[in-house]
This record gives sequence, structure tokens and C-alpha cells, in this order.
Amino acid sequence: MCEILPFGYQSTLEHIRKLGFKGHLRLDHKKSPVVTDNGAYLFDIELDSPIDNPQKIHSSLKSLTGVLETGLFFHIVNKILVGLKEGEVIIYE
Repeated sequence: MCEILPFGYQSTLEHIRKLGFKGHLRLDHKKSPVVTDNGAYLFDIELDSPIDNPQKIHSSLKSLTGVLETGLFFHIVNKILVGLKEGEVIIYE
């Protein structure tokens, strides 16, 4: 997930995709972009495999104009909960 500025978000999404990431803008029930407390949009990144180097991906995304933050948190947790589409939850410790 990336938090991105609404201004010029289409260009930001294009740059994210050029880095090789697939995903979609998070929409609400009215099909409008979800707006964070910071007034930004959320782009949900879909990954095909686990992330080998989260620091590198975080840095690549943060270097793009319009990306405010990523949902990558490393070196701060000792347990990860991953929710799957089917409702299953995988716990990594």
C-alpha cells in the first residue's frame, strides 16, 4: 500500500507501475478514492510473492514524487498477520 497525493495522482500511479508494481486505487462504496486523515489517496499494491528486500522497495517508492508513505514497516514488529482474500489469516513470527 502507498499513500499518495491526490494532486497528479495519475502520474504517480504511472511511475509506480513503471517500477513493476501492480495494484489499484482504493475506492469507497461510492466508487470514489478513499481519503486518508492526511487528505491522501491509497494505492493497494498486489504482490505475487513475498518481499525479499522491503527496505529497497520502500526507498524506491518513497523516491517517487507524490508518494507520501508506504505500508512497509520493517525492524519494528516481531509478528506479521497477512489476510487473504478467502478470509484465511497467515501469521509470521
